[in-house]
Amino acid sequence: MAPKIQLVCCLCGKKAPQTKDVLPLDAEWRRRHPRMTGTIACECAYSGRWYWRCDNNRANGYDPEHIRKVPGGCIDSASHVEGAHPLTAAVLRFPESALRQGAHEYIRHTAQGRWASPELAQRLQKALAEWEGAGAPQARQVTKAHR
Repeated sequence: MAPKIQLVCCLCGKKAPQTKDVLPLDAEWRRRHPRMTGTIACECAYSGRWYWRCDNNRANGYDPEHIRKVPGGCIDSASHVEGAHPLTAAVLRFPESALRQGAHEYIRHTAQGRWASPELAQRLQKALAEWEGAGAPQARQVTKAHR
């Protein structure tokens, strides 16, 4: 039996719910929030606390360092959310982030599982090797304070 995914939100630090979608964030989020651990967020990414406009209400437009969403441009922080993903899909699609956010047991189990495709197993094993090679430095653990 697979272990439950233990993943904390990269923004608020709360445990990601097992039955709700999570939100992968793009490079503009990392630029604006450099202390963020990982890039997988819960629904708090849509809250007013984390909201920002891409043009910062500037008369001359975007900040010169702004990483624009292409194609179609961007308007606000929601423009830089990749879209809702089921928790399992997000963890398997973004294993490097998921490892930093506490999902290492699930990723290790999946990488060793017989049901995983060879490509998926190889990608997960590579992410695990890099994470462990770095001494697993930034893994956030789910604690009672995060629940």
